[in-house]
Amino acid sequence: MLDGLAQTLKQLVEQLGVRAVFGQPVHAHGRTFVPVAKVTYGFGFGGGRRQRHEQEEREEEEQEHDEGGGAGAALVARPVAVVEIRDDRTRVLPVWDVNRLVLAALAAVAWTVFWVVRRPRQG
Repeated sequence: MLDGLAQTLKQLVEQLGVRAVFGQPVHAHGRTFVPVAKVTYGFGFGGGRRQRHEQEEREEEEQEHDEGGGAGAALVARPVAVVEIRDDRTRVLPVWDVNRLVLAALAAVAWTVFWVVRRPRQG
């Protein structure tokens, strides 16, 4: 079981190389565009067995043991930029994540409201 999981993880890491960060170049209007992403991944696994007291073990010797295990993985790829390549220059054009900007603005507003409400009243 662990050998199969290790092999799968090895294949995952090999596939998440440069090709996962830099996408396929696109050629248009005399320019080449290369998409760039931030790739984050993680994985884990575990297992366990329920500990039994000696008396329980003797009573249930022939029954199946309480065992369990599990594994999980996550992969997040977020676009961050586009590299534009022309004959005379190369430049990096950032990609703005509107959702993150809106969340940051909401957090700033909430923080300001919290401190205004909490401020002691004078007068």
